[in-house]
Amino acid sequence: MFARHRDNTLPFVLKVVRLRRLLEHTRRLMDLVDDGHEKHDGEYIFDRQYIVALVDGVMDELGRVLYHGAVMRPDRVGRCYALHDALRAGARTLISAGTEPAADQDATGDDSVLNSPEFRLLAKALAWMETPPDSRGMSPLDLMFDVVDASIASLRDTPLDGVATGTWHVVKSGVRHRLVRVDLETLGLPDATEAGTPAGAGCAPLRLLLLGAESGGPAATTAAECSSDWTVATSGNQVSLFGDARGGAVHVEAALTGHPPSDFLLVHASSRELEMPAAMKRRSTPNGVVHWLYDVDRAQLDAVVRDVGHILLGAQP
Repeated sequence: MFARHRDNTLPFVLKVVRLRRLLEHTRRLMDLVDDGHEKHDGEYIFDRQYIVALVDGVMDELGRVLYHGAVMRPDRVGRCYALHDALRAGARTLISAGTEPAADQDATGDDSVLNSPEFRLLAKALAWMETPPDSRGMSPLDLMFDVVDASIASLRDTPLDGVATGTWHVVKSGVRHRLVRVDLETLGLPDATEAGTPAGAGCAPLRLLLLGAESGGPAATTAAECSSDWTVATSGNQVSLFGDARGGAVHVEAALTGHPPSDFLLVHASSRELEMPAAMKRRSTPNGVVHWLYDVDRAQLDAVVRDVGHILLGAQP
């Protein structure tokens, strides 16, 4: 019985794990970019080596994103690595331009931090990270989010192969949902429809997403009667939840581990009209929008996870 579950669910489980690793590296990449902006906007004093290390770090983390994305979408490996190589070459060109003084620096006599060669080089590096060089190009962040797009779509398209699943039927704010649960810690699936509400489950972010939900009961709700079907994968205090809501596909990743550097929330939505809580950052991607939040105190993160649950699983406003 266990072997059958393991064999049938491994492709799905493997993709969930790979996606989570990929998102760890996207966060590290964005941490580097944020640190660069903090240095730039705060008029810190830094040297050329900081900029070299920053650019190298961004490219290294992007390479790791591509590595995990290649497992999710091997058909895109060649194109993505070619783009990565081109970006790496662009980074070398940027850095090799050096830190020559501005042409008018001697004339103005301005030797402030804002006019220093290092400060101007950092500004160029940040622009290179976030903005493509032309309409046909891609920045490192563009490529990163493109891989996130493709990887999430790949997971969504991966079947569970008809293995017996644990199913919850719930009602939240008058809306009925069916949730199919995958337990990643056992590499298998619960054997039967579980009694009670998932709000009592041991996964902290799942409890918050489903806060206020009540059990629809296995006899009270059929799949046809549900407003939406969701797949939910849990391991410890991290959850992956995806389905259709508010006119498009939605994927939620949330971790509330009690270890702040590891805690985060990400929502990928195919609909560009879907509004998420204002505290979340937002970036358009080729196939939708990514919203994310991390590096905040636990109370705020808990509140935003709860609000996302109300938006996606509650009644239409």
